[in-house]
Amino acid sequence: MVTWQRKGEPLAIYGYDNSAVSPKGDGIPEGATVVTVADAFDAMTHDRPYRASQPVDEAIKEIVRHAGKQFNPAVVDALERLYRRNELPVTQLDASVADAA
Repeated sequence: MVTWQRKGEPLAIYGYDNSAVSPKGDGIPEGATVVTVADAFDAMTHDRPYRASQPVDEAIKEIVRHAGKQFNPAVVDALERLYRRNELPVTQLDASVADAA
């Protein structure tokens, strides 16, 4: 568990698996682990000013590589299942919409 001291009170750094808890006993809400994976997937599959988007299958592979380290493995497994069943709702922005944004 990684902690820092501030005024004598340890502040925990949370892992995806809630292995470290705050002094109050709070863990990372499950919804937050879902949003983390969704946000990473969205960032990888859409163009950014500093890089082009990745294909969906490459983004999935990247997320899988980080399951258990950066991402909750159960959430990554769910994402993979949706992708394999072709039930992952993936949209690409129309170029005219992206330019207007």
